[in-house]
Amino acid sequence: MRITLIVALLLSNNELTKPQVVRSRVSRVEVSAHDIATNRTKLAYRGYVIHKNMRKIRIDDRSYGGRLYFEQDEYARLTRKGRILLRFDGLIGGVGNSIEFGLFSFLRASEKQLLVSQDTFRGGKQWIVRLRRSPRILYDGHAWATGREIDDMSVIDLDGDGKYEVIVPTCIFYGFASLSPAATPLPSIVFKYSRESKKFLPANLEFAEYLLNGIEDRKRTIQAIGSPPDNMNHLGDVLGIVLEYLFAGHASEAWTFYDQAYKLPDKHEMKDKILAELRSSPVYRFIYHKHNRRRTT
Repeated sequence: MRITLIVALLLSNNELTKPQVVRSRVSRVEVSAHDIATNRTKLAYRGYVIHKNMRKIRIDDRSYGGRLYFEQDEYARLTRKGRILLRFDGLIGGVGNSIEFGLFSFLRASEKQLLVSQDTFRGGKQWIVRLRRSPRILYDGHAWATGREIDDMSVIDLDGDGKYEVIVPTCIFYGFASLSPAATPLPSIVFKYSRESKKFLPANLEFAEYLLNGIEDRKRTIQAIGSPPDNMNHLGDVLGIVLEYLFAGHASEAWTFYDQAYKLPDKHEMKDKILAELRSSPVYRFIYHKHNRRRTT
């Protein structure tokens, strides 16, 4: 009984917020962004109103001989006292798109923020907006080249500080080296709210242990080379692990693993292609910028 009491006291104190025990906090409830969103066409909060709107747009589809056709486009507008303040738009998909929104306490229980997601097939962009005296965008997935459909976004308080981290994939490797969509890696990016910047910023370095959990198991299941589909899956498996290491700030481990694991003859050329693609990633540039870089072993 005494041992149980001591354990309970330890679990209830502030030590849970220390970095070395982040791993014990991953059991906290993870919330899917899909569960935050609502299918309503209008939502009001603190004098703000967000409306869902629809329109028909003309698309020049070159795959059908340049034929023009109309597709349904859903977008949203944030208003206050009838004045349009923000418009959530810009994602056009070949099969149309959809938009959803909802309210959630990302930062503290007494206040809710607006989540908006515009989705198309295998694509999407999300926003988180603080609704105070004037609206402020705290997270813009398009600006960071992150996010897919709303089901691929989740929130969880990883460090136990009462504020939720946002977890989204980055899809910058879609179409890379002829990888099929199923073989394309979608590494997770963790965004943490910064009081200084007043927005969500990439925080993979802080949560590297969480992100790299299970990576040794993945190494044991890498597809061997052989047929063209085998070679494609081999690249996808190796690349996925390399990207997890890189986005966690473990560049040395990433390329050491690559040199050992990648068995196709274009090893040097492929590394150059991977690096060229990474340089287009705002998250990668943020992590490895001299002011944000953290040395890892």
